[in-house]
Amino acid sequence: MKAKKYVYITDWWISSQIYLFRPDKGKPDDRYRLDNVLKVIANNGVNVNIIVYREIAGTLCVNSEFVKKWIEDMNGQNSNITVIRHPRYIVHFWSHHEKMCLIDGKY
Repeated sequence: MKAKKYVYITDWWISSQIYLFRPDKGKPDDRYRLDNVLKVIANNGVNVNIIVYREIAGTLCVNSEFVKKWIEDMNGQNSNITVIRHPRYIVHFWSHHEKMCLIDGKY
């Protein structure tokens, strides 16, 4: 939530509906769900760029197409969020386990 300029995320399996905080008691707070956090910061002018691993059909059930569509749909007309999947034609050359979240080059 402290991002001012940009957020870069790479992962091989992103759950856009994951909660970033566990509740002390009761139900999780939807304000801290990843997709909602990304929407808020993007609406504040932060550029969000996400690269997700494009799974090989039939080998993994990470459903990167769903994640891309979910984030783009909730993004609406906001052009501050970009989601791309690894290109299909060279997928076997990509690392499948990179995980990174870079916030303003500081975090």
